[in-house]
Amino acid sequence: KMTTKIMKDNELDPFNEFEENMGYLDPLKDELLIKYGKYQFMTNVQPLEIASRLKIIADQKNCNVKVIPQDNEILIRCAVGYTHNNANNPPNEDVIICCKQYHVHKKDAHLVKFCGVKGSWMSCNVALKDIFHAPDLISVMKID
Repeated sequence: KMTTKIMKDNELDPFNEFEENMGYLDPLKDELLIKYGKYQFMTNVQPLEIASRLKIIADQKNCNVKVIPQDNEILIRCAVGYTHNNANNPPNEDVIICCKQYHVHKKDAHLVKFCGVKGSWMSCNVALKDIFHAPDLISVMKID
């Protein structure tokens, strides 16, 4: 069940560009891209709904979001702080997470893929895990 309200289409994609700018993947040619990746999932919901859900999740986590429908990108910028045993707490690290969506030929769903584009591996992983495990995102994942 969705815990928050989906935004209106015209707020994030006023020119309806998300759907037309999604890349296409062929299950045979792009098998590695489709099968492997820690932070990715298949879904039946429209790309704009994923963008809306990510915007809401990011807002709840005090992150900044930039939705770029013409490039099929959702950029989530946040500060990640973590602690190490027997060490001072490091300052928050600036992290940017990118989400892209792809049509998959001969499938009834599309692929939603996340990656860290700025920040250390550890900080990106912390941010990705936090976003990826949000109930509003889990509820649209297609699990076979």
